[in-house]
Amino acid sequence: MNEIEIKSCDKLYGNFHALNNLSLNVGKGQIFAYLGPNGAGKTTTIKLLSGLIKPSSGEVKILNMDPYNDNEKSIKKKQKIGVMLDSPALYLNLTGFENLVYWAELYGFNSKKANKVADKLLKKLKLHDWRDNKVLEYSHGMKKRLSFARAILHDPEILILDEPTNGIDFESRELIRNLIEKLFEEEKTIFFSSHDLGEVQKICTHLAIINKGKIIFHGGLKDLEHEFSMNKMFIVLKNEKAVEKFINTMKNMIIEPKVDGTTVSFIYAKQNIDLKSEDIITYWIEKTSLEDYYKKIIACDQNEYQSN
Repeated sequence: MNEIEIKSCDKLYGNFHALNNLSLNVGKGQIFAYLGPNGAGKTTTIKLLSGLIKPSSGEVKILNMDPYNDNEKSIKKKQKIGVMLDSPALYLNLTGFENLVYWAELYGFNSKKANKVADKLLKKLKLHDWRDNKVLEYSHGMKKRLSFARAILHDPEILILDEPTNGIDFESRELIRNLIEKLFEEEKTIFFSSHDLGEVQKICTHLAIINKGKIIFHGGLKDLEHEFSMNKMFIVLKNEKAVEKFINTMKNMIIEPKVDGTTVSFIYAKQNIDLKSEDIITYWIEKTSLEDYYKKIIACDQNEYQSN
């Protein structure tokens, strides 16, 4: 079952296509990373999902509902969604505790429950020592942590996060990542945009890459490996003659071979390679990072765009 569905969406600002025939699905219980360069359309998509803007054409469904309706049924469903925008939506002249209590009461919590939830989240995100300080005194990382707490305080089924770890310190990043992983264990659905590809690779189950308002990749991390075959293998052979023999035998099966003494490295496609040969001393595989895949996909799209 898909928790989020976007079908053939365009978003125009004058003649500018912020989104161009964009479609994507996010299944229940996924940690879905939404990646792309600045200006690619990530924030526009998040605003669509949050009900802040409407598409120029196409359809958006979240929890099988149109996020732009304001009837009683839609409002109840919207309470199952948590949103954290890149710019912290906080009241700077209120304390961290007062901010969370205010939002909890907006979700219908009584005063006792609102206080309890606020206190619990401040402890989880290591903000309790600052609970009675005004938010204007908080660092950027602390504001991000408080914004994250605000997004999850009502125990939503879906979390929509715009750059949740952008520009923050290691401790804040780790606290937010650990809570995202815990929410995943509880089968929550998390949709987030990010430029922090190292963090993305640690936690995401699925991803989409957007460029110039169009989706250019959609799938799981394993789909990247299958489609682009960029993992590198290193093989140490017993002598230079064995190296020459190996390259001649495998020349139609390996990509970009490089020789350093008796070590051969190459991009590892999915073909069968005989690793039991007496000529092979040892071998290892170097996994390609998400950042490398991302750069390749963006570069391929840019080349295609320029050729058109």
